[in-house]
Amino acid sequence: MSTLRQRHAQEDVASILDESEQDAVIQELAAQSARARRQTQLCVTPLGACLALLYLYFAGQALVDPWSIRHHAELRDVLRPLAIAAGDLGSSIAVAAGTWAVAAYCNQSEHHGRAILRPAVVLATLMAVFWSLGILKMLRLRGFVLDGAWRMFWLPAAPAVWTLITLSVINTVGAVERDLRALRAARYRFRHI
Repeated sequence: MSTLRQRHAQEDVASILDESEQDAVIQELAAQSARARRQTQLCVTPLGACLALLYLYFAGQALVDPWSIRHHAELRDVLRPLAIAAGDLGSSIAVAAGTWAVAAYCNQSEHHGRAILRPAVVLATLMAVFWSLGILKMLRLRGFVLDGAWRMFWLPAAPAVWTLITLSVINTVGAVERDLRALRAARYRFRHI
């Protein structure tokens, strides 16, 4: 009669993969990781590009016809058209930089992806502060009445939320890649023991 410990040891030996099976598992995980990178890039990049283009359109409209867009008209009393255009342009750049960071990271350029993301996060934070101050000034002039101002809360939130989403995507993809590298390194060390 074998003890419980001996039975577990026998099960562990039976569950160990040989070298070719380990290589196959690592290759399959690498293929799944590559597919996930492509799918992430195909989902995130078009959404970010659309949001960046929307902000770019808003910036152009602020210069051409300053008060034709509703949220620009709401800020008429507190911001000049050039300031609104600069805010929209900054938001567009922040969103585009976050999108570019994900695209670079998913194309195996991890260092460049993170390097691009840092200024995007800073710029998105600055734009959130800019738009929040504009909305706060507008509310103060109106006596803090929220009749139509609640529709404008997306202005400070959108670039910041987008860069947080891109940061989360990059961290998730990076964690999978780190785990895969650790698995390969453990496999390499095991071969040389």
